[in-house]
Amino acid sequence: MHDWLIKGALLFDGKGSPPIEADLAMAGGVIAGIGKDLGAARQTTDARGLFLSPGLIDLHTHYDAQALWDPSLSPSCCLGVTTVVAGNCGFGIAPNKPEHRDLLLKHLSVVEGMDLEALRAGVRWSFESFEEYMVALRRSKPWLNMAVFAQHSTIRTAVMGEDASHRAPNAQELEQMRHEVARALRAGAIGFASSFSPNHSGWQGAPMPSTVADQHELQALIEVLGQEQRGVFMMATGPRVTPEALAGFHALTGARMFLSTVLTMYNDDKPDLGLSYYERVASLQDQGREVYIQTSCQPLNFEFNLLDPYLLYSHPSFESIKSADAQGKRALYESAAFRQAFKQDLKTPAPGVLFSGRWDRITVGQANHPKVRRFEGQSIAAIAACCGQDPLDCFFDLALMDALETAFLAQLFNASDDGVQPLISHRAGLITLSDAGAHLKFMCDAGYGLHFLGHWVRERQAMSWSEGIARLTSEPAERYRIANRGRLEVGCWADVMLFDPIQVGISPVERVNDLPAGEGQMPGSRLIRRPQGLAGVWVNGTRVFDGQQSIEGLVGPGQVLDQFHWGMQP
Repeated sequence: MHDWLIKGALLFDGKGSPPIEADLAMAGGVIAGIGKDLGAARQTTDARGLFLSPGLIDLHTHYDAQALWDPSLSPSCCLGVTTVVAGNCGFGIAPNKPEHRDLLLKHLSVVEGMDLEALRAGVRWSFESFEEYMVALRRSKPWLNMAVFAQHSTIRTAVMGEDASHRAPNAQELEQMRHEVARALRAGAIGFASSFSPNHSGWQGAPMPSTVADQHELQALIEVLGQEQRGVFMMATGPRVTPEALAGFHALTGARMFLSTVLTMYNDDKPDLGLSYYERVASLQDQGREVYIQTSCQPLNFEFNLLDPYLLYSHPSFESIKSADAQGKRALYESAAFRQAFKQDLKTPAPGVLFSGRWDRITVGQANHPKVRRFEGQSIAAIAACCGQDPLDCFFDLALMDALETAFLAQLFNASDDGVQPLISHRAGLITLSDAGAHLKFMCDAGYGLHFLGHWVRERQAMSWSEGIARLTSEPAERYRIANRGRLEVGCWADVMLFDPIQVGISPVERVNDLPAGEGQMPGSRLIRRPQGLAGVWVNGTRVFDGQQSIEGLVGPGQVLDQFHWGMQP
């Protein structure tokens, strides 16, 4: 007898084939049958009028810490996702030394916009090595399948301590770092991840450790992938690492290379550079180099205030802001010299900065002071024009009037569908990039897959349902060599998503207060999204979402993916 039978759905196999009307049976965690008259099952779902597809595979998350206190990996478990990859950009919590643990959490709280007190309260340090971390993950019994990268910044900190953000390693330290990469790969890491992004700063403005590494160090660590003959490489790029450089690393190691992030900027009044970047990668692919770009399919929106102005930190004028307390920030924002320095930064913004002066893209969200509250929903550009003021001065004056607590909303990248569509359709791209588990104070893009299906497939008709589903399922599984997932075939793991094609999508962001808290502290807040039109999600044959909510009291059915669950061959 089967464990579960889904009857009468229009079934998409995830490989791009035309859909068929069929039943699907699950037993023992795998797909046991596809067709008609499959026999009895302990539980049956009538899916007539619904689409059945593989579960979504999210290759770019930061659930490394959250998985230890929230094995459901919310909100991804309610958004159609069945497999996640963590440790992206080279940030995480293993390996570690006890004396550096709080530093790791402090760095994460800044670079990934996480609540520091929630991290301190939620992470239980039962591990030092990467191997022990993988054991801790298995003990947490995650609801979703989860793979983890070996992480450049984390390894650098484990080897070099606080010096990791400030100097190059000596020969002995570099060899120890290579050893830790190899050790993580042997323990099941899905690859190695790093970042040279100028936007990646850590605690009190210190550079994230990987961002101060040179090309020699990066190559020395990537070479381990070739020596171990396993794993992929993921890079949060900056001006110092080009697609051509990654093509060289591929030639050296045979490992597939993945870049993050190339986004469209504004795109409504000037040519966009993102597409030319994709063309460069496509040209390298034509030469046999396996280089890909992790591609975001939705607008990149931030919610922030000037007590924690994450998206402005990459400007030189904000160096002093990073380490200042609230009173110090206020004094700097009031300073004419600071404002002039910031204006100069915006005249010649450095490559890769998140904000380069488009005040029409910054709006007042929620405010406390009544004189600021009346501007809610209006852009800084519009408010400044109305008041006859320079937009930059208007921005700081409003925040200062509201004790720096005004919530500003920024829509900076992927704001134009016409700019995004060529990227999501491009062969050089791989649709993923949710950052789920991170930037909880600023945004929530965990529902990118449901947004893609609702907006790009149904509404924009940028591609067929078969192709769109394949882009979210079998394609990421194949690119990362995750075996027997991302496809609805007999014998594959039963990672399944059931949805209404007319309704599928995501809700607006919602703030909830459910992060871990220390004794006597209030729970921290985060932004989440909720699904629309999602009728059910199964992971390894166990239902984790029933169309209304996640399943309470569930013992997580997810697998911590290691070399026994993924391999070098697609």
